[in-house]
Amino acid sequence: MKRSYSYLLAALALVAGVAIAQQKQTAQTAAPAVPTAAEAVVSAAAAPVAAVFDIKSVQGMDVGMERGRLIAAGICVACHQADGNSIAAAYPKLAGQHEGYLLKQLHDFKAAEAGVDPLRLNSYEGGKKVISQMGAQVAMLSSDPKEFEKDAQSLALWFSSQKLTSLETASSESTLELGQNIYRGGIVAKGVPACAGCHGPTGQGMFNASKLGAGAKAFPLVAGQFSDYMANQLLAFREDARKNSPIMSDIAKRMTDAEINAVTDFMAGKRLTPEAAAEVLKQKTAPAPAAAP
Repeated sequence: MKRSYSYLLAALALVAGVAIAQQKQTAQTAAPAVPTAAEAVVSAAAAPVAAVFDIKSVQGMDVGMERGRLIAAGICVACHQADGNSIAAAYPKLAGQHEGYLLKQLHDFKAAEAGVDPLRLNSYEGGKKVISQMGAQVAMLSSDPKEFEKDAQSLALWFSSQKLTSLETASSESTLELGQNIYRGGIVAKGVPACAGCHGPTGQGMFNASKLGAGAKAFPLVAGQFSDYMANQLLAFREDARKNSPIMSDIAKRMTDAEINAVTDFMAGKRLTPEAAAEVLKQKTAPAPAAAP
């Protein structure tokens, strides 16, 4: 009897031991050990990351839309959007802009030779001259002069071929008449020429500006551009922050803040035909309807 009782106790102990061992194994499987700090660093370093655009990936490609598209999607997208339809007034819309104008600006942001400042070294922000962000962006293009030229030509071709879809409108009816007068007729008393003379009657820019010694297609499309951006550029010309167009520097120095704001607001909506702009003025000046008897 005693011997049977001893066998029973031994069997129970064996079963208990197996159960405990199984519980430990299950716990270890369900809750893996927490890695040390060193192990965590190694693991993070080995984790896959999003691919970063490398300008070398387009070198060797011919000048063309595909090269421009890849560069735009890899470098320009954060500010101008991949198709050039910027959504922030700090960054101009490039979609549909003249190819020659875009190419000139890319060259002006880059130093022509070592030790010489780029023509567009500075910009004008918050009422003061600051170093332009575009210098650093252009520096991301190919360093080899021949490849840089291919990059620039391809970008200019790509953006000029895109459709400008996010159009602006004039926002201030109170300055519409002044802005329209300046755009169409200038400010005779100050020697300010009509904007339409270079940027066209509908703000589409000029394709044969080389006749005036300004470079092919040098006068940009302004219709539908952000008014705040254009006003800031005129201020940059006036305050010698932007120096890549002597013509615009001379004009801007003759204009007040109020005149600049009025004409750039008008230009933002200049994609409208002159007849459409006249209709806005007509509505503004129309007599109020007679009161009902």
